[in-house]
Amino acid sequence: MKVAVHITFYIEDIKNKKKLKDFNIILNNFVKVSSNTYIFIHTNNFELKLNKKNTKIIYHSLAGQNPLRLTWKCRELIYEQRNNFDYFIYSEDDGIFKKKNFQYWLKYSKKLFKLRYNPGFLRTEKSPTTGKLWVVDQFEKLDKHVIIKGKKYIILNNPYFAMWILDKSTLNKFVKSNFWNLSSWRGL
Repeated sequence: MKVAVHITFYIEDIKNKKKLKDFNIILNNFVKVSSNTYIFIHTNNFELKLNKKNTKIIYHSLAGQNPLRLTWKCRELIYEQRNNFDYFIYSEDDGIFKKKNFQYWLKYSKKLFKLRYNPGFLRTEKSPTTGKLWVVDQFEKLDKHVIIKGKKYIILNNPYFAMWILDKSTLNKFVKSNFWNLSSWRGL
């Protein structure tokens, strides 16, 4: 199983030790997803250096552009790679994703894809004051669901998670859709 992981890593100050330490934790978890994982880090900072096996840094100039455009810069390379990997993961630089998360996705994706669902995850953060977890991207009550073969799946009102996972076949459908190219739609 060959996995491509594309991570968007925006960093203004290369001396920001906390951001680099947190990113290293994220990166090390992605390395463990598969024994055949290749990681592509898309960054705005030309000073970023890493020496990790199967990891490549791709620098993108954002001169005159909104820094949020960095999240779209990987799409050209993903398009070029669309037939070279079995699975594709896109992630922003602020979420921990582990091998067990990928195994969960693998377990449920095939049966859910047939029903036009893509399993995903909830992004959570821990409150610094109470220590409780809270959901970041969901602004409404999580009260919609579907039951498939006796298992309950939550349907998110806002399916945004700052990452996605697709197999090769589904990615090749995605790149032909109106949602692949930023100039084709406005995120609505």
